[in-house]
Amino acid sequence: MSQRVLVVDDEPDVCWALKSALSGGYEVVTTCSGTEAASLLATGDYRLAFVDAKLGDMDGLQLAREVSDLDLNTAVVLVSGYVAGDDDVVRQALESGLLKAFIPKPFSLEQIRSLAAEVLPPRRPRRGE
Repeated sequence: MSQRVLVVDDEPDVCWALKSALSGGYEVVTTCSGTEAASLLATGDYRLAFVDAKLGDMDGLQLAREVSDLDLNTAVVLVSGYVAGDDDVVRQALESGLLKAFIPKPFSLEQIRSLAAEVLPPRRPRRGE
């Protein structure tokens, strides 16, 4: 079974690009809604979530807090074209472990693949697979 990754961005093109970049090694689910993402995370086993900082219905950090409150074993990566990685709130979220990483937009797909591989090392096949 593939490791599950959730991509949350209010821009469908960004969701599509990230899904395409990661689909070779992961089971990728996308949504444009923070509310739907919270529901998916609460009911699914997602190991990694790429979350846009500014969603139409929710702030990306708010979603990261919900993941933390639910005590899910999901690494959250904040992606943003509006907030900088040296922003005090983002820096504190990284230091506290609320966020695994921050990626500024525009990003390269190689950055995304690299971070996913770092957080979710490729699963080695079991004997007989």
